[in-house]
Amino acid sequence: MISASTGSKLAQLRAKTDQELSLIIDNSLESALELLNSSEPQRVRAQQAYAEAVKLLPKMDDPHERRRLKIKLAQVREGLKPLSTAAETQQAYSQRRDARHSACSQLGRGC
Repeated sequence: MISASTGSKLAQLRAKTDQELSLIIDNSLESALELLNSSEPQRVRAQQAYAEAVKLLPKMDDPHERRRLKIKLAQVREGLKPLSTAAETQQAYSQRRDARHSACSQLGRGC
């Protein structure tokens, strides 16, 4: 059985680990928010920072800190949404254009 002293030390260690993990996640999300306002290549890094935060957040034990970070995570997700929508629109346009050109080629016509 774990003594009270050892249990207390483990609790202190867990609290310190949670603080450090919180700082890592917070820094990652802050970085993502800053990167969203920069050039296109930087936005890819923002997506990577967001993915890292999503992966680490479930490891947080402190419910208040987790809630705070989830709010910031939602802000980053919302910032990334227009990027995804724009990319999806461009991809759909390219697919329709390619399909149209392919159909014209099969019919022997230059459309």
